[in-house]
Amino acid sequence: MIEERVAYGDHPLQQVLLCLPEDGAEGARLVVMFPGGGWRSGDPDRFRFFAEPLVGHGLPVALVGYRAVPEHVFPAQRDDALDGFAAALAAGAERGLRPDGAVLGGQSAGAHLAALVAYDRGAREERGIGEEAIGGLLSISGPLDLRVRGGRELDNLVSDLVGHGPPWDEADPARFVRGDELWPVLCLHGGRDPLVPLGSAAAFVARFEESSPGLARLLVEPEAEHSSLLTMLAQGTTPLAGTMLEWIEALSDVS
Repeated sequence: MIEERVAYGDHPLQQVLLCLPEDGAEGARLVVMFPGGGWRSGDPDRFRFFAEPLVGHGLPVALVGYRAVPEHVFPAQRDDALDGFAAALAAGAERGLRPDGAVLGGQSAGAHLAALVAYDRGAREERGIGEEAIGGLLSISGPLDLRVRGGRELDNLVSDLVGHGPPWDEADPARFVRGDELWPVLCLHGGRDPLVPLGSAAAFVARFEESSPGLARLLVEPEAEHSSLLTMLAQGTTPLAGTMLEWIEALSDVS
């Protein structure tokens, strides 16, 4: 795996870690991922273990870091996700990758940010990022509909994210779904997740059913908890790992 770093801002966490196959992936689309950690750890290095098996299958991956809570609060994380996404696409294009149709995703807080990049059109279009830049959304254990409340721990994390600034709905990905989006969505969730309720992903997927049946899918690993699902996917110890890989490969033009 070839690793390169691209800074998109002055803060140490405002960086993209490119993870590329040694034999290249020219003409492929990027897989752009945001790390989780309750919006408190935006370090892309923490997500390298998840990128390695994807790169091993010939997929080019960009891990996008972002400024963390509590020093920085929303919308800093959303803005970094957007700027980092744009920087990842530009860096990929310089290396022969396609600048459109990126698979956009993340785990937990990272999935939340990926969904905001995809569906907060106003913020995205302010940066000149069109819908053609996105080919699909992958959510792993993501809090995608903040109206579906979890326990006190998740409530506290979201409260810390928004601080004394905007209300929760301005940070809620589900609020921005209009129903006319065209790219597919794959949500993976643990059946024993004690932090982010399964209903959050289910409610998000349900928003697509009336206008675009089948566009969004929710798959559940019954034995997985919140963070263990990511480990199971990286290690291939759940059938969902193969499903996820096939889904990403189909969108990335990698066979």
